[in-house]
Amino acid sequence: FIIFFNDLNYLKISSKLFQYADDTTVTYACDSIVDLVSVLTSDLNQIAVWLHHNHLLLNVAKTQAMDFAISNRGSKSVHPSELEIDGKKVKYVDQITQLGVTFDRHLKFDQHTINICRKVNIKLFTLLRCAHLFSIHFKTTLFKLFIQSHFDYCSTTYAHISNISSNRINRCFSRALFRLLKLNIKNMEIIEQFKVMAPFNLLPLPVRLCYRFNIFLFTLCKRNEQS
Repeated sequence: FIIFFNDLNYLKISSKLFQYADDTTVTYACDSIVDLVSVLTSDLNQIAVWLHHNHLLLNVAKTQAMDFAISNRGSKSVHPSELEIDGKKVKYVDQITQLGVTFDRHLKFDQHTINICRKVNIKLFTLLRCAHLFSIHFKTTLFKLFIQSHFDYCSTTYAHISNISSNRINRCFSRALFRLLKLNIKNMEIIEQFKVMAPFNLLPLPVRLCYRFNIFLFTLCKRNEQS
């Protein structure tokens, strides 16, 4: 499928294409709303023609558009003019999920952190039903695999989240740690959390998120040096 679909990248369009398997995102930035809608409409229709020539179907009902606002002023969303693909209107949304990460038009991740906590709670409920059968070492492994992994996934995208969202995921992490491993880090300073978690080879969540973000930056710097 990827080989078959890869020719889409050779279209002469103004927008940027980001592809992952069959998930394609089209982005464009412009100072003028009128020009932005005009360019996107032209590009989307070129894509529709390419799909038609290659005997592929685009589900416009599942196609969504989101405009990114510069400021957070006003609670009511005001979107640009309507976008169309092959004569069909594209629905505007105020938040979207891209490869498992949910964000809104102001690049806030409140809903994403809610989703993380929901997934963690579901996994935690399942693990607790059989946790009494396992050693503390194996439960630590389970924690890293099924709990910590949710906080790690794409953490570089939401490392700058607001205090409200940050407090939410920190509470969720602490609760999971206590219920599965009986480690109580609630109301502890970071240095105290280090001491409690070190025997389990675990890091406090804020430190781990910072650590992963720094690895991400280091990788980018090394890549730029090599290029």
